[in-house]
Formats: sequence, C-alpha cells, structure tokens
Amino acid sequence: MTPARFLGGAHPTTRLDDEGLADGARIPTADFAALVQAAREGERLLAAGDLRAAFEAFRRALLHIPDPLEAWNASGWLLVALAECAIRAGDWKRAYRPMFDAMRCPGTYGNPWAHLRMGQCRLETGDPTRARDDLARALRHGGRTIFDGLDPKYLALAEAPPTS
Repeated sequence: MTPARFLGGAHPTTRLDDEGLADGARIPTADFAALVQAAREGERLLAAGDLRAAFEAFRRALLHIPDPLEAWNASGWLLVALAECAIRAGDWKRAYRPMFDAMRCPGTYGNPWAHLRMGQCRLETGDPTRARDDLARALRHGGRTIFDGLDPKYLALAEAPPTS
C-alpha cells in the first residue's frame, strides 16, 4: 500500500511476497497463492470504495501467513492495507492496531508512508507526542509531498519542535 514514489528507494517498503525473516523461510506456495488472490481482491474493492469488503479480503489474506506474523514481509503489507481501509472510513481506532502491529514487520518500520499513517492514527487516538515522532519521521524520509492532500495539522505537527 506504499505509494509508488517510495518503491525501490532508499527506504524500507512493505512487500507482498512470500519471504520471511528466517534464512530461506517461505510461505508455502498454495497458501501464498491464496493470500495473493485475497490481497488483489482487497485492492480491487478498496479502489472501488467498498472499504468493509476490502478489509475482510485483507483479513482473509492474513489467515494464510504462518505464525509469528511479524516474521513475514507480507504481514506488514496486509496490516497496512487493513489500516488503510479503516483510515479511509474515518475509523482511527480500528486503524491503530493493524498499523501498530505492522510496524513490527519487515520493511514497515522506517517506511515514510507507514510512519505517516501511524502518526495520523496516534494523533487521532489521543497520543500527540508519539504522533509527532512518527509524522516527523515521515517528513524526514518522505519529504513534504507525502503530506499533500492531507489536513495541514499533520504537517504542522511534523514540523513542530519536539516536546520535552
């Protein structure tokens, strides 16, 4: 769910692939095929604006990932996708947990888009200090354009000096 301008850059990206953290670990082929099918359905539904159905498709895709979830690249991608559905629905509380969990997955921590969304979730659920940290990280690594089209309060907080 990372915007294309961040793919392949110097920053971590969430990836929908079958790789895990352990040497050579892979999601079994049949499970990965089902995961990709559900994820692509989720993308289609998200693009069509059917947020509830997209959320359910992404949730189904997660069922095909072995435990622990935080050991797989695809988990971060899917958790960010779940949060994106909730964010677009304006449900910051529902978006918070998948974003929080995604930050423990490979390729998510350090990703400017993920930090932007995590910062928004933190701010909207009452944690402005930690929100500022995530939003500042998004600004530092993604630039001002990552805030384009968003409420100006997010950029203002990202540019605010840290509080002691």
